[in-house]
Amino acid sequence: MELIDAMRRANQISISGLGLTFPNPIVGAVILSANGEFISEGFHARENENSVAEHAEVVALKAAGDRARGATLLVTLMK
Repeated sequence: MELIDAMRRANQISISGLGLTFPNPIVGAVILSANGEFISEGFHARENENSVAEHAEVVALKAAGDRARGATLLVTLMK
């Protein structure tokens, strides 16, 4: 996956958090392996107004597990 495509994907998935991040901005994260293969992704959101939201980076890193070692993390931040 090209870096520009990974950033587009991170932007795309960040939209999943619309209305679920207040007062924080929406954020998307994508992890690529050292050779550019897609590993995982995540977005910033809360389940409800009383829950604590995990950051997009944390969600993506948890999903990647050990595959994140030596990988590249791309993150968006949109208001």
